[in-house]
Amino acid sequence: MAFFKKSQSNLAFLGFTFGFSWFFWGVLIIFQISYSTTIGFILHSIGGFGPVLGAIYCLFMFESKEMRQSFWKRCFLFREKKWLWIAISILFNFLISFFVALIEFFFGTNSSSFSNLGAIVLLPSQLVFVLLFNFLAATLEEPGWRGWALPIIQKKYNPLSSSFILGVIWAIWHFPLYFIPDSYQNTEVVFGSALFWVFNGYIIFPTIIMTWLSNRTDQSILSAILFHWMINVSGEIFNFSLDFEFVRLGVYVVFSIVLIWKDKMYLPLDQYSYD
Repeated sequence: MAFFKKSQSNLAFLGFTFGFSWFFWGVLIIFQISYSTTIGFILHSIGGFGPVLGAIYCLFMFESKEMRQSFWKRCFLFREKKWLWIAISILFNFLISFFVALIEFFFGTNSSSFSNLGAIVLLPSQLVFVLLFNFLAATLEEPGWRGWALPIIQKKYNPLSSSFILGVIWAIWHFPLYFIPDSYQNTEVVFGSALFWVFNGYIIFPTIIMTWLSNRTDQSILSAILFHWMINVSGEIFNFSLDFEFVRLGVYVVFSIVLIWKDKMYLPLDQYSYD
């Protein structure tokens, strides 16, 4: 009965999240409103509130006061080794991107990996915007995906299966963005292109790493926010060619495989331990 209630709450979460986000993004698609316009930016941003509002809705609909308090604490707390986990959450993605950028710089032809660096890092206003905007984006998503959905999915499936399930859901949630005029997904990624598959790989494989991180930090939502934040920031600071986007994705795949093997994320749920 307890699991049925959890499954029901997760369905409610997904229904609310997808319904809310896709409604606002759907308006942009139906009326072909450009993301670069003021109303386009506003509606696009409002749609991004779907995951966090879905989590809040389910917290008040399905959980006790004690569980709600626990959820909010997870937004700010880690378990032991707090500073180690904060460092991993922030630096992991940046260091991967920096490492691949160096490889492209020294061994690639017509390297563009550092072409955005000066325009962002050396301009305080631009740097502040990139940091704050992407932190807000991560904050609007992770209380829903890693804060609400992942713990419930892991009650039935092992960490590896849970990661793939959540990763696919997360990827599908982004789909309307490919059809919003002048959005990043519409102009830079393009639905069905090679970069489209890379972009979705950046969703699936980091999800495995984020599941591992979540389980190691007592399901800290803050760790997920920081990790997601630096995925986005790194993507803006470094400008890889398509070949080296595949290289960077390959690094994520390797790290995912290592964590799957080392943490035994493939074990049946009744045999897996987070400790």
